[in-house]
Amino acid sequence: MSVLAAIVAELRAHPEIVAEIRELFIAPAAKPEAETVYERVPAFAARVAISERSAWNLVKLGLPCIGERRGRRVVVAEALAWMRDRKNAVDDSIAKSARASARRAASRGSR
Repeated sequence: MSVLAAIVAELRAHPEIVAEIRELFIAPAAKPEAETVYERVPAFAARVAISERSAWNLVKLGLPCIGERRGRRVVVAEALAWMRDRKNAVDDSIAKSARASARRAASRGSR
């Protein structure tokens, strides 16, 4: 009998050892993380992969937030739904912000 076959036979004879091995070596099922309710505007921008400036422009357009000025917090679930519902307007706002940034960069480069 090979060594591997002997190990398998022992494991079949002792299911409690198999359970311990599973606990040690097999990753437990991932616990769902608590959903973030509020995020600062820069953190929300990183979450949805847009620039911070674009996120602030979306705030001006009505992105669901609480608070004022730099202390604003984005209501994450509502903001994601808002962005989905207004996809074209959001895309236009981000494109407009990118064009403005490109114009500023071009004007600095031509000096």
